[in-house]
Amino acid sequence: MLRKWISVLLVVVLVLSLAGCSSQPADKKGESSPTSQAPATGAEKPQGDTPKEGKDIKVGIVVNGQGNFFNTGIYQESIRLVKEMGGTPVALDSLGQREKMLSDIETLVQNNVDAIIVLLGDPTFLEPALKKAKEKNIPWISVASGFHPLVDLQIDSNDWAMGAKVGAYLAARMGGKGKIVEIYGDLIMPVRARAEALRAVLKEYPEIEIVERHAYTWPGFLEDSRKWMETILQKYPNKGDIQAVFAAFDGAGMGAVQAIEAAGRNEIFVVGVDGDPVAYDNMKNKGAFAATAAHDLNGMAATAVEWAFKMAQGQKPPVKIMFIDGPLVTQENVPPAK
Repeated sequence: MLRKWISVLLVVVLVLSLAGCSSQPADKKGESSPTSQAPATGAEKPQGDTPKEGKDIKVGIVVNGQGNFFNTGIYQESIRLVKEMGGTPVALDSLGQREKMLSDIETLVQNNVDAIIVLLGDPTFLEPALKKAKEKNIPWISVASGFHPLVDLQIDSNDWAMGAKVGAYLAARMGGKGKIVEIYGDLIMPVRARAEALRAVLKEYPEIEIVERHAYTWPGFLEDSRKWMETILQKYPNKGDIQAVFAAFDGAGMGAVQAIEAAGRNEIFVVGVDGDPVAYDNMKNKGAFAATAAHDLNGMAATAVEWAFKMAQGQKPPVKIMFIDGPLVTQENVPPAK
């Protein structure tokens, strides 16, 4: 009897063992077979249509020269951000020469960069290169340069608002009457816009008169503005002849400041636009530089580089024009040195 039960027990053990082997989970089979893969659910996208990864993107960056704080700052920051995002910057400095800038951009187009960022370059003058970029479907981002219908994205400070801020400060400080001189420029939209904003403000203050105007040279604006201001001070030698200087940008304004302070004409104050650290230093020391409207330089560079990558990958911006405003900075609220 015992022998019979042992025999039955052996049969049950054998059956259970066979059942366990035959019911091994399917995922176990997959783990033990490295060549086992799920079948494709559809055709793969052709390689040529695959959006580029950040590390494969080449961004052309061209600046019209590094003669002042803003140009140098936004150029270097754009280069840094492209590298930070894993792309390759192809950066060119046109040394303040419009013809060289045109040639530099044409070189970028020939090199088939994935996007072009143009810093402070007149798109109307650069139209031949702009058309070539369009033919190759290379996105063109215009920064601090103005509008052109072929430009894919324009990023600018709101230079009308910034010019109006310093113009209104000037009018208020003068009590709505007096004489001023102006240092201006015509080559790019930002400085033209600031001059237009000044005139819009002064329409409401007819007793403020612009008695002299001067178009600064580029490059060499600092010495040029200083020498011009020296001649103005000789032409208007008496206290009260001139109350203020409106400068298209802080660098040119600092040339006027140097002449004013050297002549001891401390009754004359200067306003400009940029937020140049050199102007800030003078303001902290209660010098002749009274007020500026400061660019968001880092914000402009970040927006330009972000959209250069997005557009290189096929995205379209929601608008063609983006304005970034900047605050009025006076001797009362000048920021501390960084």
